[in-house]
Amino acid sequence: MPAYDYSRWMEQTLKFSKSLKEISIPGSHDAGMYISINCSVGAASCNTQTQNQPMLGQLQAGMRYFDLRPVWTTGVLYTGHFSKVAVLGTEGCDGGTLVDIFNDVKAFLSDGRKELVILKFSHYYDRDRDVFDFNKSQLLTLINLLTGMLGPWLYVNTTGNRLADIPLSGIIGSSGKVLAVFDDLPGELVQAGIYQYSDYSPPPPPPGQTCGDQYGTVSGDLSVYDEYSETNELGRMTNDQLDKLRCIFNHGGDLFLLSWTLTQSATEAAGCLVGAGKSIIELAQGAINSLIPQLAGFPITSDKVPNILYLDVSPTQATEASISVNQRLGNNV
Repeated sequence: MPAYDYSRWMEQTLKFSKSLKEISIPGSHDAGMYISINCSVGAASCNTQTQNQPMLGQLQAGMRYFDLRPVWTTGVLYTGHFSKVAVLGTEGCDGGTLVDIFNDVKAFLSDGRKELVILKFSHYYDRDRDVFDFNKSQLLTLINLLTGMLGPWLYVNTTGNRLADIPLSGIIGSSGKVLAVFDDLPGELVQAGIYQYSDYSPPPPPPGQTCGDQYGTVSGDLSVYDEYSETNELGRMTNDQLDKLRCIFNHGGDLFLLSWTLTQSATEAAGCLVGAGKSIIELAQGAINSLIPQLAGFPITSDKVPNILYLDVSPTQATEASISVNQRLGNNV
């Protein structure tokens, strides 16, 4: 057993003089997909479910960055996993409701934990209109739900510094905090505790190379490099993500996300419906098992930090890997 509590690993292991830009934390991919409900014809849990425990369980396992994908279904805010499929149209399932997810965050932080919970909202899908977008009214409904349920824990930045540059002591303080960032958020909806997220995307590498030769543009309040490998092959994903981590130009944003995830092929996604292919969760096990040994042999440096270790299933191995990375960087108490 570890000498720390996974649910309190930040307060027990980290120097709070460090900023988000300097540390590593575990992240949950498609965090709301711990259940798959209201599925369309071509979808089921095997090709939409990415997590095996609710938000509270993910928090207790040590996850601190959460990928939440809001879905508007008959006026209710769910999360979801949807995509366009040739001939069939939009396929997918709803996941947990945002009310349930926010209640789990509230329960977690109400216990007095000095932990930071980052909620990143993106991939909005209006299922009623079959549109991958929220209008301003829907975004405002989402923001009002968040502020109404988690308002006391929302971090309000009064420093004038970028979020990733503020020491943890200045964000977390004497109790836990929530950092809420929204992709594609109109400026007029920004308010205290509500921030704009942006993808950090440097120009692609020259032909035949794995690393680019120039930095990209930083925008929004939190800019994150997040490029998944889109493969079901463990070796290809590993090489691709470590190459991305190794490239200094990918670290020009606020944070670097190491997308340690495997993606079903179209054949696997269809085949798993009849038991002929691995589910997302089954496929994830190879990535989970490889994370710690792969990072153990990688030269972690202060200018090439894997700030977010991003996985399906939210395994405690991700928390252990983050603690190990922080130890190597001198971030641990």
